[in-house]
Amino acid sequence: MSKRSKEVLGRVIDRYRNIPDELRSGKPLRVGEALTKIFLLVILMLAIGPQHTESNGWQWRFFVFLLSPPNEIGDTFAGIAGVLAFLWIIVTVWLQSLQLADQKEEISRQADEFEKMNSTMSQQNFENFFFELVNTQNSIVNSFDLRKSKDGSIISQGRDCFENFYRDVVGYDMRWITQESENPDNASENYEKVLQDHGSDLGQYFRFTYNAMREIEESEYSSKRHRRLFRALFSDDELLIIFYNCLNRRGKKFVRYAESFEIFNNLPHDRLVRREHWEEYQILVEKFS
Repeated sequence: MSKRSKEVLGRVIDRYRNIPDELRSGKPLRVGEALTKIFLLVILMLAIGPQHTESNGWQWRFFVFLLSPPNEIGDTFAGIAGVLAFLWIIVTVWLQSLQLADQKEEISRQADEFEKMNSTMSQQNFENFFFELVNTQNSIVNSFDLRKSKDGSIISQGRDCFENFYRDVVGYDMRWITQESENPDNASENYEKVLQDHGSDLGQYFRFTYNAMREIEESEYSSKRHRRLFRALFSDDELLIIFYNCLNRRGKKFVRYAESFEIFNNLPHDRLVRREHWEEYQILVEKFS
């Protein structure tokens, strides 16, 4: 190769020093550009190189190419164009695959965000529903009132009514409760009478409380916090009435949720009519909870 050719080749190589970085970039367009430069560089090196023939001696390939028949020139350009087209088809497919991967990742990210947003909305909806249950529970209790049969005057209202219900279950003056075996144990019969006398109020109360606990228990968004807040609604007298309702044949299904919500953790055991009643409840726990 002549000195002049080497100089031209050197200048070309200097302009293409960034090709290795482009090949290592991992970006389709930069890699395509680098490969295109390499291919054109090879073509250029072949074009500027000399060739020797017996008839004409040493000649530049480029000048030989220009003097070639038109069909050979066309075939040469077609071959070069075909290689470049094939190269850029590969680059295009690579680029599209990356774009599809990015789109898939974006769709996955949006799906995760939507799921989180939907979960947040569902949690918020449950929180609203939970406090509606609490408000309804309080409304039902506040609607209670006990009146004298003679003149209809109010004896007690709201949660105070449960104290009267409890007195009726005990069946005698609570000042003399000792829980000893000699005390009469008519709690079951007395509770049945309470249900007969106040069935409309207590029936609604127990149905709602049971179903409210079931909804909270079955919701995937409920937690111990919701159970603690719900059981905090009950007064001591309410807990006693709920307890004797669990001992009653009508309230045995209530045992499961009473245990799940741990509502009897604060039960005043010293106010049970008989100590044996707690033992009876434990038997029900093993059977129904």
